[in-house]
Amino acid sequence: MKQAFGAPPRQARQVYQWDKIVPGLGIRVNINGSRYYVARIHYKDRDHWQTIGPVELLDLTAVRQLVGKMKMLVKNGKDSKPALEQFVLDQAVPQQYGITFDDFADIYIEKYAKVHKKSWLKDKQRIDLYLRPIWGDRLLYGISRADVADIHSIVGKTTPTAANRLLETISVLFKQAILWGHIPEKHLAITAGIRRFRERPRERFLTDEERTKIFEQLDTIEASQFQIAALKLDFETGFRCGEIIALKWENVRLDKGEIYLPDTKAGRSFTQPLTQTAVSILKELPRRNQWVFPSMTKRNNHIARMDKLFRKVISLAGIEHTTIHDIRRYVGSSILGQTGSLKMVAQLLNQTSLQTTKVYGRLDQEHKRKVLESHSAGMHGSPQPLPDDPSVLNFIKPNRKIISMVRRTL
Repeated sequence: MKQAFGAPPRQARQVYQWDKIVPGLGIRVNINGSRYYVARIHYKDRDHWQTIGPVELLDLTAVRQLVGKMKMLVKNGKDSKPALEQFVLDQAVPQQYGITFDDFADIYIEKYAKVHKKSWLKDKQRIDLYLRPIWGDRLLYGISRADVADIHSIVGKTTPTAANRLLETISVLFKQAILWGHIPEKHLAITAGIRRFRERPRERFLTDEERTKIFEQLDTIEASQFQIAALKLDFETGFRCGEIIALKWENVRLDKGEIYLPDTKAGRSFTQPLTQTAVSILKELPRRNQWVFPSMTKRNNHIARMDKLFRKVISLAGIEHTTIHDIRRYVGSSILGQTGSLKMVAQLLNQTSLQTTKVYGRLDQEHKRKVLESHSAGMHGSPQPLPDDPSVLNFIKPNRKIISMVRRTL
């Protein structure tokens, strides 16, 4: 290297060493000591300058061949930049940004998702299901916005909501990769400009009749005592599935009739009063370890999921188009139907957003039918009172003053 390039002048802010073999190839030495290969290609009475890359990451012989190729392209009136970008991607990136998507995904889950996100398991599931099979062995640096748009489009064809959540996970993952120095900042806006799919709110609610059918199946089905009890307790409390399965006996206060959750998705502790039925469900459970619902296969661990049993139960009950989260929606809509209070729903379900709570106020078909019957009777001269259900009144004609007060309270 010292033999190929001339010595730089001293006491200069930015100096150049020029190659004695390939004209136009040089090394730029910056004031901080960093050294970069540069190319100065003369064409049509002007110099075209290109910075190639760090000296310590590139092979001199390969750089000389590149500069020769770039000269030929410029001479023929073609753009030399694509050749340069491909060269850097092939030569420098594996050394400076050589981490694969698979390797960084593991780092992201352990170092960020598990530490900062209550729903880290969902991130892991999205990465394992959608991203690893396609991007697994690729360099993280080499993944482009077009790649992200492609996978978002593919997932969105069948599950648009899942595709939008996947896009959010990708955005956070790449931001952390930049922060930790695994990729350059040009990847910061890797999801920018990708249009999200329209998400349609779910109108599906469990009915009282369906809830009865589910309990009939739970009383006869052959399954783990703890799995069955977990589903029944969910109907009594409206807890999130993760809060149910990870419940510890130390946080169950049967003498006071309450459950204390020290850390929740809302980012705060939460105490939920228990119904007499809920207390009875918990009293009937044997205490095998610290978990209220212990795993039957993994020692000193809790059950992993509730949705598998739930899907089996609704299949036997002949119920379609419902998910386990609809249990929480059922509890919320039932509370609103009895109290007419969004504030009460938010308090009992431990929610901080009024917008989130409003979903439980969507009226079922029977409520709508009663309101229309009253409307029809009024048109034909025999007015009837609206159904005695404060939730109907609140959502047919919203009282903005009350809603504003609830927002300030929450």
